[in-house]
Amino acid sequence: MRDRWLREYVVALSTLALAASVLFAFSRAPDGGTSQAPEPPGVSGGTFEVGRASDAEPSAGGPSRAAVFEARCQRCHSLEEAVALVEKVTAGEREAWLSQLLTRHFPPPEAERAPLVDYLLAETERDEP
Repeated sequence: MRDRWLREYVVALSTLALAASVLFAFSRAPDGGTSQAPEPPGVSGGTFEVGRASDAEPSAGGPSRAAVFEARCQRCHSLEEAVALVEKVTAGEREAWLSQLLTRHFPPPEAERAPLVDYLLAETERDEP
């Protein structure tokens, strides 16, 4: 009797896991999950109001460096946290380290990597004495 109950329990859990996997597979984006999250308001137009004029300048008609950071990173990381992390790397290695990090840590589109690196390096240099 107990063996039968155990078998039914295992089959029920397996069915539930399979159903969850199928639902997850079909809930992904039509292109296999590679589509980017929608841009927040103010980013796609190439302008964004921020405190410093240099950060508000859109690069080549695209969004500003600060806007790229806010759209891609600030959901999970504050600017202070990001700058503190960059400061742990020696000054000569920061640009290469950031570029490598951005290719594997929730990688933004190629066009947004350079503005992110520039912005984080500028903010790090601003904070250093």
